[in-house]
Parts: sequence; C-alpha cells; structure tokens
Amino acid sequence: FTRLRLASNDPMAVETVWLPARFVPGLEQSELDGSLYELLSDRYRIVTGAAKVSIEPVVPEPRIRELLAISADQACLRIRMIDSDVRGRIIMIANCVYRGDRYQLSADISGAAFTAGRARRAG
Repeated sequence: FTRLRLASNDPMAVETVWLPARFVPGLEQSELDGSLYELLSDRYRIVTGAAKVSIEPVVPEPRIRELLAISADQACLRIRMIDSDVRGRIIMIANCVYRGDRYQLSADISGAAFTAGRARRAG
C-alpha cells in the first residue's frame, strides 16, 4: 500500500510499504491512518526486532512531487527499510519519500559502535 502522510494537513511524506499477507490477515485500508508499528504490535502481535535502513537524497518522480505539492527541483529524502521481527522473519519492506525541506535527520550512537582501538586513534 501507499500512504500520503500529513502534518497539520500539509503533505509530508509518501510511504510505500509491502507486508506479507500471511502476517496481516484481514488488514483493511481504513486501519492505515495511524502508526503502522502500533497496529502490527497491537492487532497482529508482530514486534520489529531489527531494521536495515538506507537514506539518500533524491529528486522524486512527478507523481510523488504532485502528492507532496513540491516543485520539480525540490530535493527529498528517500528512506528504504527492511524490517525483521524478533525471530528474524522479514515483516515489512518500505520505500518512503520525505520532503527534504521539512525533515532533519539525527542519530544517537553509543556503546558497541565504538571500540577501544578506534577511541585511541581518535584521542
């Protein structure tokens, strides 16, 4: 399915998501207005255990630009995700385009991302 995500009635993102039908029997379009992660957890008892994420700048195709109400030269962020549940099964693949003029990316990095060897070289 593809969803147009809004904030204060302004178009912010176009999300295209693929879910294995066997994991979400009876899923209706009317249920897709809120958080997909909450829906998966609450209704289907599916909890994401890990995700592979890639982020890249793009100038989106005409249909996406139209949905987002942006100009032809407006850059966006494309976020692609492959989510797995706690048992390692792929539960979702998403290709999302977010307005580049409305989002900021940030990350908290801790612990395992740094080894003693790297810390010595940097210090």
